[in-house]
Amino acid sequence: MAQNPRSNPRTFFGELKRRNVYKVAVAYIVGGWALSQGIAQVLPVFDIPNWIIRLLVVLIIIGFPIALIFAWAFEITPEGIKRTADVDPTTPHRVHGPWVYIVLVGAFVSVSLFFLGRYTAPNRPTPGDENKSIAVLPFAALSDDRNDAYFAAGVQEAIRLIHNRLTEFRDLSEFERLLNPFFRLLAQEYAGDIVGARATAEQMLGSLETLCQKDPDNSNFAEALSVTRAVLGQKDAAIKEAERAMTLLPSEKDAVQGPKVEEILALVEVILGDKNRAIPRLQRLLEIPYGNCLTPALLRLHPAWDPLRGDPRFQKLSEEKQP
Repeated sequence: MAQNPRSNPRTFFGELKRRNVYKVAVAYIVGGWALSQGIAQVLPVFDIPNWIIRLLVVLIIIGFPIALIFAWAFEITPEGIKRTADVDPTTPHRVHGPWVYIVLVGAFVSVSLFFLGRYTAPNRPTPGDENKSIAVLPFAALSDDRNDAYFAAGVQEAIRLIHNRLTEFRDLSEFERLLNPFFRLLAQEYAGDIVGARATAEQMLGSLETLCQKDPDNSNFAEALSVTRAVLGQKDAAIKEAERAMTLLPSEKDAVQGPKVEEILALVEVILGDKNRAIPRLQRLLEIPYGNCLTPALLRLHPAWDPLRGDPRFQKLSEEKQP
């Protein structure tokens, strides 16, 4: 009787079947799919970066041909794993149970994770939604008056600047939740409530650090973190964070808002008790025109500068300049 070519160990496909390569391929595909589904659903919960998730999926894909090579070179026998060269091809030794269980369990886990992710995952904006922006259309003046043309150009530029500032807040909802405790922190610091200010700063520190890690190019987050560290007495870290905020929004790049960041650095120096740096910085800021710029009247009235009031240099700065 002629032997079936599919089961003939001398043929390539018959050898693949005899060495259980087909079974390993099916089991690996099902198990790998289930594992990738689990990775995609579980790891984002722990704020694992997306590049790590992609790397794990790539490793699973790379492991597929490696698993096939091992299936070709080794066989599972009742005596354990042996090299194929050491196994008698005429002796029946197949172990069917583990492969069946692996496929069934993998299929069940894969289907379960698929439906779990489909019906329990929160609705997230698509990449197209995240990249949506506001279109600033030309503000055309319909009048022939030249003054109206200047006004139209100014309004268009103002809209553009406001739009640019709004787009900086990539994590606006998280930042908004920190606004109230941040203002409370400032109020406690200005009122001399050192214990309360430190308690508020400790509550905010972790959230601010997370925001700065997620959006390291946002100067607003860096400013808030520098003030928080200053209240906690972390001098070097507070100064470093305030200087980082200045590099993110330098005055050379934004003459309107850039000096405000340096004003934050002066506030940090005041909180840390470094008058010798804060007063010369305030003197320089008084000479710069910028948005809501510092004035001698603000120096006299704002409680942020109370620790400097006994210094003659500050008293001279806070005097009203005569025209």
